Amino acid sequence: MKNNYFIISIITIFLSCSNNEKSVKQPPIASVDPIDLYQITDSSGVTSVDLEVTINKKYNLDTMRIISSHILSKLDKNKIIINIKYQLVNDINIRNVYAKLSKNSTLYKLEIINNSDSEQRNNSQENISDANYAPISDKQEGESKTNIVGLYSIIKENKGQTNLDNFKIEYLVRINTELEKETLDLIANYIKSKAPSDRPYVFVSFYLPNMTLGAGHYALSRRTPKDNDTKIYLPKANSIPKPSIDKNAEIVGSWRMNFGTTYIYKKNGSLYMTDVFTDGSESTEKLKITTRHNRKGYCYVEDGRELYVISNGNLYVYDEFGDLGAVFSPN
Repeated sequence: MKNNYFIISIITIFLSCSNNEKSVKQPPIASVDPIDLYQITDSSGVTSVDLEVTINKKYNLDTMRIISSHILSKLDKNKIIINIKYQLVNDINIRNVYAKLSKNSTLYKLEIINNSDSEQRNNSQENISDANYAPISDKQEGESKTNIVGLYSIIKENKGQTNLDNFKIEYLVRINTELEKETLDLIANYIKSKAPSDRPYVFVSFYLPNMTLGAGHYALSRRTPKDNDTKIYLPKANSIPKPSIDKNAEIVGSWRMNFGTTYIYKKNGSLYMTDVFTDGSESTEKLKITTRHNRKGYCYVEDGRELYVISNGNLYVYDEFGDLGAVFSPN
């Protein structure tokens, strides 16, 4: 077979579902391998990919994004133009297209075009609040449109230098706002497609505008021969319980961290730090003010090896040697 043809052969294990689609809830996305949701017929050209993808039932826009991201991650990175038509497995008329994806070097567009279910209107409206997708009008219901290139900027590129890691490459990427996992996947796939072919292990570290490079990132995407995953380390603010701090305490500041939220406050003339974890549990330590390595900040009264410094609202964490370990933004 000619090298300029791309063929994917997948034996789909169809998920069991009721004939009444509206009465059956889709399984949690995280528990489903996207490869189980579709099968592909390929008719690609030299510089383009044209696929007809059969899905076993109607999926909402979020699930379609994941399926599309999964397919894109496996395509030949030399293909410039990608067109995908999604059809239902039980749709006899092959001209009936349920959804379409169009992608070139700068534009990613996914839309559901053949779904009269009222639930699709609800699914579409949920995306209005997502700053990464165009607002949905009457003419673009069910449409998700993202200019991938406009969502990020590469700040730094690190290549492995030794014989042991010269197959790796890391990209430090700045994003303007907190993005959902599916959008981060699209960005990571796009960056992977542009990475040198001799670097099969690609890591993408995402940083928010006020995050310091090397001092804790928002999310990390791995694109390797064995791992294709994105993990967000910063929990959503509304997912963290409120602290049980005395209402008469004077709050010095609060910062969102990987585990939850940290508060520094004054109570009855003493200083305290309370960590509130995402599961609702708390941990409190008494603080004192001290100066180390010409920096004035806070440390634990007991076992105070780390120094916490507040500057411009951010919380900087230094180790006992004076090296910066992490920076956290105000909650």
